[in-house]
Amino acid sequence: MAKNQTASVPVNSNNLGLRVFLFLLFTSVALQSIEAQVINVDNPNGGFDIDANLEANSPTNGAGDWVIGSAGSGGFVLDNSGSPLTNLTQLVRDEYNTNTDNSFTSGSKAFEDPNTWTWTNSSVTGKGDIHNVMYHMGMDQSVPSDPQQWLMLGADRRRTNGTSYIDFEFFQAGITANPDFTFTSTGPDGGRTENDILLTFEYGNGGSNVNIYFYLWEPDGAGGFQYNLYIILSNDNAFGQTNLSTINVPFGAFNAATYDPYQFAEAGLNLTDIFGGLPDPCLGVSFSNVLIKTKNSTSPTAALNDFVGPISVGLTVNSAEIAYEPSVYCSTTGRGSVV
Repeated sequence: MAKNQTASVPVNSNNLGLRVFLFLLFTSVALQSIEAQVINVDNPNGGFDIDANLEANSPTNGAGDWVIGSAGSGGFVLDNSGSPLTNLTQLVRDEYNTNTDNSFTSGSKAFEDPNTWTWTNSSVTGKGDIHNVMYHMGMDQSVPSDPQQWLMLGADRRRTNGTSYIDFEFFQAGITANPDFTFTSTGPDGGRTENDILLTFEYGNGGSNVNIYFYLWEPDGAGGFQYNLYIILSNDNAFGQTNLSTINVPFGAFNAATYDPYQFAEAGLNLTDIFGGLPDPCLGVSFSNVLIKTKNSTSPTAALNDFVGPISVGLTVNSAEIAYEPSVYCSTTGRGSVV
């Protein structure tokens, strides 16, 4: 493999929300849980601690996180009710353990044409049941000439008894869950649009490890399309953790105020660094929806389970447009490689 190269990419605050997901679109990463990492973003105060503990100043005094924690200088981005304290933060809550929850019907598969999916109102299996999903975007400006944009994501599941999976799929064309319990996707390329993205959290061994992957929807060389997984050749631009012990959840989760071990996973991704190694950094994309889904297995052929959305990208990441100057953002140095 080629040696990893670092690229400097200026970041414009205009349309920053979707710009973040443009960065994600071009590259995929497979990473495993590693030692906790404090990411040096300027909001919240003290950076953002990727440790699968939602509370600031815990266990690292002075480190920021999702919610208020022990006394200390570390800041937070959600109040105790789960309301965001910044327009670059969002918490989405789903019904759980109820027959009124939206769920996929048997036979719907993650990598198949979304127009073949069907859904219903029913309870879902515990390890595939979502309650909270969240994101936060922050900037590392410790080197003023080389600002770094980071994305933090978090997600939970009701039960931890086995392997499970949750993903965030971003669609350029519209996708809807219809009243007749079907889905309609207007993507022209097998129900999606070339360069749609899929970001997945996969829990293995009962959840003791969480792996995070990025996929890109691309031509398969035979007249169709498929999701390709990309690997980033770096240990400095992506971090993932799952909680190994009971942690507090002030805004509540599954009718409790704590997460049991392995119920919560989070990741931090240096999007500016990733963007410097895109296969084609000159491609512009605008997403319209995000759909959050679970499966009971990490197998590509496993049946889909719970879902949240589709949610308007404009509501989720503050802007539905992406615009940038090729002379500023294009790079010829590549870091991503297809698995």
